[in-house]
Amino acid sequence: MSDRIQTPDGKSYEVQTVDFSTVREEWNEYRLEDGTRVRFKAVVQRIAVAVDDEGNRQRMEDGQVIVAVASHNLVVATSPEGH
Repeated sequence: MSDRIQTPDGKSYEVQTVDFSTVREEWNEYRLEDGTRVRFKAVVQRIAVAVDDEGNRQRMEDGQVIVAVASHNLVVATSPEGH
């Protein structure tokens, strides 16, 4: 499947999905002023890299590989007792 992405600078790239394994997925935790605890985690569904016509990975000017990530967010809020 051939997909394309557009970067903030307006450039368009063909991307190729790559296999990956999850090394660690952690929750970020926040406490609101009323004591409510909010937990947040981004869960990656798909990772793709930009490639040229020969399938070579495309890089930004600073040498970083151009990567697109599709994810969804999980949010859990827990109210303190009595709220």
